[in-house]
Amino acid sequence: MQIQTLFFTYCKLRQLLRSNVFTFAFLVVMTLYLSTDWFMDRHFMPKNIGFIVGIVLWGIICIVDKKQNVLLTIDSLFVVFSVFIGYIFIRGLFMPDYMCGVYLLSGWLLFVLMRCRSKKIVKIFNGILAVAGIVSALYGLLQYGGCIETQSYFSIIGSNDNPAGFAASVVSCYPFLLCSFCDKKRRLVKFVICFLLFTTVVLSDSRTGILVFCIVTLLYYVHCFKSLFYRKSGLLCSVGIMVLISLFIGLVCLKSDSTSGRILIWKISFGLCQNHTIVGNGTDSFKADYMPEQAKYISSSQSNEEEKMLAGNTNHPFNEYLLLLIEHGLLGLVLLLLLFLAVFRSNVSLDNPACLALVSIAIFSCFSYPFKYAFVWLITIYSLATIKQWNVDSCTICFKKIFLSIILFILCSLTTMNIIFEYT
Repeated sequence: MQIQTLFFTYCKLRQLLRSNVFTFAFLVVMTLYLSTDWFMDRHFMPKNIGFIVGIVLWGIICIVDKKQNVLLTIDSLFVVFSVFIGYIFIRGLFMPDYMCGVYLLSGWLLFVLMRCRSKKIVKIFNGILAVAGIVSALYGLLQYGGCIETQSYFSIIGSNDNPAGFAASVVSCYPFLLCSFCDKKRRLVKFVICFLLFTTVVLSDSRTGILVFCIVTLLYYVHCFKSLFYRKSGLLCSVGIMVLISLFIGLVCLKSDSTSGRILIWKISFGLCQNHTIVGNGTDSFKADYMPEQAKYISSSQSNEEEKMLAGNTNHPFNEYLLLLIEHGLLGLVLLLLLFLAVFRSNVSLDNPACLALVSIAIFSCFSYPFKYAFVWLITIYSLATIKQWNVDSCTICFKKIFLSIILFILCSLTTMNIIFEYT
């Protein structure tokens, strides 16, 4: 009996390994919690390295497993995503920081490897992300209670440098928890856990996180009770819009100085788009160009005393779309809109956690910088990879393992060089 149990356990573990369940869990843990003083940047670089290492391990498992083929499902979503990533990759090829290209290549490869997953495996992956959200919320509460030191003047930061990364991670995981436990017996458990996540987002003092949390919840329950919504669509739509507008105004007034500072950053940032509107100023150009542009604006007659007091050092415009427009121009923005269109054509419903996760990240990107964090990259790529395009022409071809081996060798070589440089 014991031999049969051990054999069954061995077969189950082997199946999970071949299905890359352990690799996906490794990616989640590394991109959420890895932090070390080996690098000059203890918060971002270790997680980015963990992201790449997890993808390399995933690829190695696919190569070693002779029974497993890597399939490319070529549809409009795959084409647009590949063109979008390829455009940004080519624009950054001649930059001194080659790691940006490594992250982009890793992200595209992960998208390829994650597609064509079975519903059972996707359900397991969704469960892992839901658990990750719960663990992150508990971790944040322990920080807020003083049980875990944050080494920062912020009360809750998770394993990041500020509350924005923590809120982005929790909000990204929230849809995978919200769309689970649909039976009546577990609804109370789900409600308590979701309230726990909301509490930690509120305690983190992230206004964007609170707004996104409420919008995602509203969209989900509108879909769940769509029959009631259709009968009283005018009244419920008006109430929902009024609630969201009131919430938005309240969050804006909550930190008026911070809001004024971001408006100033946006105003100055739009001035950076004027020189190269079509193709942008290039990768990482915002960090080099913003401060001189701010100094030029502050010294001009257009600025007032309040704006002079709010001016400061910044390396992000607090809007991912604006950053894309500045660095990659209207062409990059059009490609992103085509990607949104490809997702929309997939006809995914709002009870799909992947769809809600993309919505939450898209809204978060309007007011913050979620793509600075490797975990948000992981959630975005996973959500795109699990969306199936129904009623859309597609074809499936086999991705040769020799090409996969070459890509993995390039990723390993460049990542090893970067690790040695950072450690030195």
